[in-house]
Amino acid sequence: MKVRSDFVTNSSSSSYTIAYTKVDDISSVSLADGNLYFLGDWLCEGRDFFKIESEEILNLIKEAEQNPGCSWCDINIINVLELKHGSELVIDPKNLPSDSPFKVMSSEVDYHTSDNVERFKNRYLYENED
Repeated sequence: MKVRSDFVTNSSSSSYTIAYTKVDDISSVSLADGNLYFLGDWLCEGRDFFKIESEEILNLIKEAEQNPGCSWCDINIINVLELKHGSELVIDPKNLPSDSPFKVMSSEVDYHTSDNVERFKNRYLYENED
């Protein structure tokens, strides 16, 4: 018989706190513009939130923002200044810029994010059937 002695959960989400600035013009952003993350729709147990690590995903995000069939979608690119997750959710203000505005948000991130091409296409670039 196998006995577990560690913490077990069936949750498919994780807590996080971020300090960030929102990218206003998604169409002109590039990977060199900062520590870019996608902040999208609410999924089953948290936000669709992932680091943008490829031009392919970045281009799909740009395409989704222009997709008329996804006008209800929550599509944002943010430049993350500080990210904390798990049990350490406190952001130290000494690590943040004192001369420019930024936002702070705490939420849940769903483990089933759209961080791969197929999932992203299925959630944000589907064809609108009439």
